[in-house]
Amino acid sequence: IPDMRGTVPESVTAEGAPIVILFTGVLIPSKGVWVLLQAFARLVAMGTDARLQLMGRWGAPEFEQQCMRYASEQGIADRVECLGVLMDEAKYTVFAACDIFCFPSFFEAESFGLVVAEAMQFAKPVVSTQWRGIPSVVDDGRSGFLVPPHDVEATVAGLRKLATDPTLRQRMGLEGRRIFEQRFTLEGFRRNMERELSALHQ
Repeated sequence: IPDMRGTVPESVTAEGAPIVILFTGVLIPSKGVWVLLQAFARLVAMGTDARLQLMGRWGAPEFEQQCMRYASEQGIADRVECLGVLMDEAKYTVFAACDIFCFPSFFEAESFGLVVAEAMQFAKPVVSTQWRGIPSVVDDGRSGFLVPPHDVEATVAGLRKLATDPTLRQRMGLEGRRIFEQRFTLEGFRRNMERELSALHQ
């Protein structure tokens, strides 16, 4: 993945301001959007001052209506922002400005979890799932938290730990950045391939 850190402004939420939680992907149930929305509502009900950003396109108008109706019923509609599909600099600007990246996917064809690595390049801590290839990207307990798929309560717990502890957010974010540099940059990929190929000739 091309390393885009440093190409857009990067920020951390000021003390006293709402924590920004970001989701990126197609907005469908199996990407964990419904789980995230329920977890976010519970997080706010616990007293956490937070905002939720959803970046991506809705998979179906019926699901969009269901989510927006739920947000209204829970009194969190003013805290949920749908950004639509963003590309290039606009997309990376959103990544760089969030505090926590949450991706509770259980999508059947989920493989690598590219958006998770994209968040990690900006040193953002992650809450995601023990699902398909995602554990190969996130180091559970070090760069973020991995929770069981469909588990709203575990998602709330991971988000709350990060939302209430700026030191933990920074530490996990920096570990995620270290993992990104080591495994997922173009330079890191070249380095790892050279190491593996050299081992074959020994």
